[in-house]
Amino acid sequence: MNPTHTPFLVRPATVADVGAMFRVRTAVRENALTLDELARIGVTPEAIATAIQNAPCAWVAEAGGEVVGFAMVDLDTACLFAAFVLPGHEGRGIGKGLIQTCEAALFERHPVAWLETAGHSRAAGVYRHLGWGGETDVGEGDVRMEKRRSSTQVEGISHITFIVRDLERMAHFLCFGLGAREVYDSSAKHFSLSAEKFFVLGGVWLAAMEGEPPTERTYRHLAFKVSEDALPGFEARLRSIGVEVKPPRPRVEGEGLSLYFYDFDNHLFELHTGTLEQRLERYARGA
Repeated sequence: MNPTHTPFLVRPATVADVGAMFRVRTAVRENALTLDELARIGVTPEAIATAIQNAPCAWVAEAGGEVVGFAMVDLDTACLFAAFVLPGHEGRGIGKGLIQTCEAALFERHPVAWLETAGHSRAAGVYRHLGWGGETDVGEGDVRMEKRRSSTQVEGISHITFIVRDLERMAHFLCFGLGAREVYDSSAKHFSLSAEKFFVLGGVWLAAMEGEPPTERTYRHLAFKVSEDALPGFEARLRSIGVEVKPPRPRVEGEGLSLYFYDFDNHLFELHTGTLEQRLERYARGA
C-alpha cells in the first residue's frame, strides 16, 4: 500500500518502541543527528526508556505496523522538545497529530506550553500553522515559541445527570453499591426542574433528578476505573441489593476486565480495570 494512503494511529509510547524512535530520529531531514551525537547530549536509549517508564511523556505514530513518527514532552516544565516523522511519511498530518497530542497532555497541567526550534526550519512553519507564536530569539538561529491553552478548550467533565423514579433508591445504589458520597439533597427546595440529589464518585459529580427514566436499555453507559482486586467485592455488593449484572462481553487478552450492570432505571454502568493507554497499545498489536 502507498504510504500516503496507509492509516496511522497515535498512541502512547512504550519501552519496546525506543529502538524504533531512534530509527526515526536518525533518519529525519532536518536537525539530523547520529546516535553518537545524540549520546553526547545525553539522549540515549536508556535515558528515553527511563523517561517513558517514569511518566506518560511520549507518543508514537504507527502506520502499517511500523513506527513512523514520535513526539516527547517534559510534563514538569511544559516543554514540547521532540516531534519527528520519517521522510517518506511527511505531509500526511502525522506531525500535526503528534503535536496536538502533546499539546493536550501539556495543557492538562499548564496554561502555557513552549518549545525551541530553528526559526527558518520546516518544523517552525508547522508550529506556526498550528498556532504557536510569541517568538523569542534564543541564539544560533533558534527561536522559542509558546502556545496558550485556549479559553474555549473543554476542561473536563462537569457532571453527569441521571433521571430516576426514586431518589432514595438511586442514593442506595450509588452510595452502598459503588461507594459514592452524597453531598446534596434538594428536599422540598427545587432549584432545578425537579427534586434532585448530588453525589461524588471517583472525583466525578453525579446528579440524580426525579423524573421518568429511559424506557429502553441500550449499550450507552458510564464506566468507572477500578482495580482488578476490587472487582469481586463490587459485584457482591451490587448483587446483594438486587442489581442486574450483565454477562461480560468477549474481550481480547490485555484489554482489561469489566463488570456491566444496570441501575433500577435502565442506566447501564461499567466498572473497568484497564486504561486508555493499555487499550490503544493492545489494539495496535492487532488480533
